Amino acid sequence: MSTKYIFIITIFISIIFFSCSTTTTTTRTSTNTTSLTIPTGWNILDKKLIPSYFTHFLIKEDYSSALTLQSLYNVADDSLMIIGNVSLRSKLAEEPSRRATKVPTVWKKGSLVFSTYTYIEQGLLRRVMVFRKENTYYELELLQLKDTEPFENLIEIQTTFAQQFCMSV
Repeated sequence: MSTKYIFIITIFISIIFFSCSTTTTTTRTSTNTTSLTIPTGWNILDKKLIPSYFTHFLIKEDYSSALTLQSLYNVADDSLMIIGNVSLRSKLAEEPSRRATKVPTVWKKGSLVFSTYTYIEQGLLRRVMVFRKENTYYELELLQLKDTEPFENLIEIQTTFAQQFCMSV
């Protein structure tokens, strides 16, 4: 079982014992305070409950999906296509059972420019967005934990969260 699954199971258990926020919340990053609106039906986990490499970790109230946001370090290239490909190769190398279902493609929605790809792990979809905010690249991963909702609905939530994160101060 991968460490990501063990972590997610630990989070499920922790949620039972700790309260989470489902409204506008102010969260601290390493350099500033960011105000984010958490999507309806989602909870943001307290920073004390998540590994330090995650900037934010959100989980759907029915535990069917999760969103993880982390900054990418040592990125020397400005090409979202190249960074997306490196990100995908890294994901596939972590777990041999993973396979890509959509290769990285660069998109634009409003002012947000991002690379996205999709892979499958143990029959569940994962979608990764790579984007830049100021001088930092981020990876926002959508993890389907149960196949209970159309993935397209979750993609819209992921994209909206990324847009809002990029516009936050």
